Amino acid sequence: MRQGVWSTLEAVSKRIMHVWESREHRSEKVLFLFAINGTKQFCGVAEMSGPWDPQGQVDGWVEGTNGAGNVG
Repeated sequence: MRQGVWSTLEAVSKRIMHVWESREHRSEKVLFLFAINGTKQFCGVAEMSGPWDPQGQVDGWVEGTNGAGNVG
């Protein structure tokens, strides 16, 4: 999040985009409340500033690692 990107599974990105596209007015915000898996603790909040780019890449991302390469 420090570099203005969000990385998650493609299925999650598609659900997030459904919310983004379902807004009645462009002025409506999409906010994320997030935690680190397994902590059961709130860790932060972020605002979505634009649509998901399914072709986006994270600099330095290594395919085959345990995680997701999709960028939001």
